[in-house]
Amino acid sequence: MPKLSIVVPTFNEEEGIQSFLAELKDSLKSLEYELEIIVVNDGSTDQTRDRVLEFNWDLVSVVNLVKNSGHMSALEAGLRHSSGDLIVTLDSDLQHPPRTILSMLKVYEQSKCDVVLAIRERGNETSKVRRFFSTYFYRILSKLTEIKFENDAGDFRLMTRRVVDTILALPENQKIFRFLVSTLGFRSEKIVYFSPHRQYGKSKYNFKKLVQLAISSVIGFSTAPLTAIFLGGLIIFALGMVYLIYVLLSYPNSGSSQGWTSLMAVLVSLSSLQIIALGVIGRYLSQILTEIRNRPDFIIDNIQSVKKASAGEN
Repeated sequence: MPKLSIVVPTFNEEEGIQSFLAELKDSLKSLEYELEIIVVNDGSTDQTRDRVLEFNWDLVSVVNLVKNSGHMSALEAGLRHSSGDLIVTLDSDLQHPPRTILSMLKVYEQSKCDVVLAIRERGNETSKVRRFFSTYFYRILSKLTEIKFENDAGDFRLMTRRVVDTILALPENQKIFRFLVSTLGFRSEKIVYFSPHRQYGKSKYNFKKLVQLAISSVIGFSTAPLTAIFLGGLIIFALGMVYLIYVLLSYPNSGSSQGWTSLMAVLVSLSSLQIIALGVIGRYLSQILTEIRNRPDFIIDNIQSVKKASAGEN
């Protein structure tokens, strides 16, 4: 019997965690899978851990982190403790409806893909500013990295064991799983779900944390900012040379103070060279960054024998 692991990072969700577990238990009761439920208590300062233990579901284990380490770190802690053939990650605020897991499993069983992404169909549960920011951020990041990132694909997904093992084997810290999964290129399918209003508490992802996530994502998955500095330096250098030629040609008739032309020549030249130097250093740093990440250049799907294939055709 295949094993399904459910990984649930949670932080200060004492009000709604038992409702979540009740809905999760009801959703999974008909599945013919061996189950394990891993709740990661991300340094909660309320009674979240006690509420989970009081629910008294023998399939649940609680991974308690010493302090609040952030959503991505909590996800990684849960994934490292999972042992299932299939792993589903979702939040405990019920905006990731547990019943959607059944649809994800159905898609996986039909397609035998490696990843099933749950794409949120947005309603009025988030502000217009937040929806605008999210939509254009994904578009910009896709342009910068030339990797297709699904808009509104958060951390609600199903992954096979080999996907999880590949991600966990990466040596980099501060993994952003929603983008890493797309970067690695495993075959994926997607389903659409409707995200209801949050019933309990408030979202822990405020605007400040979203901005921090956006900055970390651009730095972690694109070297475009470094390239932009280098190209900007070249453009400024070219414009500076044009301006320097103009200054030299107009000097006899300009009536400028003595030394002004030479001062402008030095300033333009040095400033341009400094920016180009920063750009060159940036390109070397981008190469170092790529090596430190040590992400796989390729992942073998399977190996087929040409001889056996030919014999089958005959």
